[in-house]
Amino acid sequence: MKVKIIGFKTGELRPVFNRTLTIDVPLDIPNDVSDELGEVIEDLGEAMQMALTKSDYISVRRILDGV
Repeated sequence: MKVKIIGFKTGELRPVFNRTLTIDVPLDIPNDVSDELGEVIEDLGEAMQMALTKSDYISVRRILDGV
């Protein structure tokens, strides 16, 4: 699964931030991948923080692989 984060600024015609993150953690998370999940959450948080520093509002979307 991929997550796309796009940041927009009021008055700008194009996005000011665009990042796609790949998430490889299974949806039914067993206890032994808790470190991987923590890294995914950290990566998402950093990307969202960067988007919000440059943007007025953001869009976060899920992109399904192979569809």
